[in-house]
Amino acid sequence: MAGLDSLRCASAAPASGVMDYYKQSRKFMESPDNKIVTYNDLLTLWGIQDSLLQTYRTIFISMQSILVAFGSIMAQGESAIFPLIGISVLAMFALWFWVSICTARGQSVYLAQYLAMKAEAGDPVYEPLQILKHFQSGHYPEISKDPRFIALQGGLTRKKMERWLPTLFFAVWIFIWLITFA
Repeated sequence: MAGLDSLRCASAAPASGVMDYYKQSRKFMESPDNKIVTYNDLLTLWGIQDSLLQTYRTIFISMQSILVAFGSIMAQGESAIFPLIGISVLAMFALWFWVSICTARGQSVYLAQYLAMKAEAGDPVYEPLQILKHFQSGHYPEISKDPRFIALQGGLTRKKMERWLPTLFFAVWIFIWLITFA
């Protein structure tokens, strides 16, 4: 029972605890006690994050292509409405998953680019992997508001891959359903 009470206390931490964590993580990010990383380290981090993003996109595009192929075959069947519903639900979930995962990983790529830009400008960057993990957890909101970070998010290619391509697959699914009921 004591363990349960300690969990309740931890989950009901006052807002000041959040501010203390924020101040501590901010101090960590700027701490001269930590090792300053090199520009090449940051380029490596960028390359890894971008490679993960490309891999995720490839997985989702392949998955949607296979599901669309199955859906097209099922749409031609006589009593295929229930299997088509099942595969359509799976495809819609995969589309939602695709957008959410690739958007989050895209933010990690932007962060790696942002840290490299800081290093190029002569600003010291400490512990980029810790910064990345905290950023992925929703900490460091000041980074998201930095004009340099915001400027990185204007790329047309990423918008096409993360918004337009899933929308195109969604339109294909609507077309499959229209053919089924035609």
